[in-house]
Amino acid sequence: TMLGDVAVAVVQGGGDQRTRANICENRAVFERHLAATNLITTNADLVLWPENVVNPELDDVVDPGLCRRPLLTVSEADQRLKDLARELGAVLIPGAAAPKLVKESVREALKGAAKDEAAKAA
Repeated sequence: TMLGDVAVAVVQGGGDQRTRANICENRAVFERHLAATNLITTNADLVLWPENVVNPELDDVVDPGLCRRPLLTVSEADQRLKDLARELGAVLIPGAAAPKLVKESVREALKGAAKDEAAKAA
């Protein structure tokens, strides 16, 4: 569609619902959106992906060995998204889940705050 002078392409990669919640499916969700983006046939200035389709693991996460394919990592997702934007000659806005690092930092901060509150109460 055209929005003023900006050509916008909206991508929906399809697939089963709630697959993002499965660590083994994060790569498949990501790759479905890469494939759907490659179907864009017009020049777009801006490409939008839906929320939570980029959900990589930290680079140093230990693969639980339960998945058929390697886990999608932050560095891989980052590089592939940069390459895709460059190939498209467009701004790519992928819907990304909160980075795992942020989740861990918040979790640790909350644990520390809970310990501080418990110490004050004692």
